Amino acid sequence: MVPSSKNQLTLAGVSDAASSEASRIAASLAALLSTVPSPQAMTVVGFVLSESIRQTQEMTTPLDPETIEWGRQKFDPKEAAANLREIRETGGRTLAEIDDELERLAQGR
Repeated sequence: MVPSSKNQLTLAGVSDAASSEASRIAASLAALLSTVPSPQAMTVVGFVLSESIRQTQEMTTPLDPETIEWGRQKFDPKEAAANLREIRETGGRTLAEIDDELERLAQGR
């Protein structure tokens, strides 16, 4: 299962800084996808993931193959499409709302 909160990222050993950056990137991606027509959204998501993996492999400390494979296996295009539809239908949430929810989840409330 893909971590859905900062608390899950922390439990997985992800640093606070990396968790915050992941949240920022997720919000930026949601904003980008809100401007892309539905039929093209999954192509954009696939490109972002592929490009991220490619760039990671070029780093001096790349992700291990197991982590990359885990990400590939856990990505669910139908779930991502449903999330995109929800964002489009509701107008999405503000970063402050996302931060509040993540904080609530991190505190177990």
